[in-house]
Amino acid sequence: MLHPVDIHVARRLCFARKAAGLSQDKLSALVGISFQQIQKYENAANRISASRLFQLAGALGVRVPYFFEGLEESEERIMAEAGLSRRALIGAVELDNIENRDIREALEAIIRVARKKAEF
Repeated sequence: MLHPVDIHVARRLCFARKAAGLSQDKLSALVGISFQQIQKYENAANRISASRLFQLAGALGVRVPYFFEGLEESEERIMAEAGLSRRALIGAVELDNIENRDIREALEAIIRVARKKAEF
């Protein structure tokens, strides 16, 4: 599951690259990675590490906080489009981040049971 922050940062990266007049190939050469990696970053298929974000900011002539500007509005829009409350989205992300499959499935089962009991 994609996290709204990763989606927002990916969109800001794409926008900054285009505003700088750089192709994905040119940007990738500036930071020493493949253009396919830039594509994955811009599609939010791969998360951007802090050190890579710092490199990208330098290559694009922006400060690191640029990538997070407008995040609150973006997060609210994503949640509204999905019909989720902030609480539901945070819960879904936290549940998805639990690596132990057995624990994750047990929590999902508890949620299903609680939902059924709440319907009565």
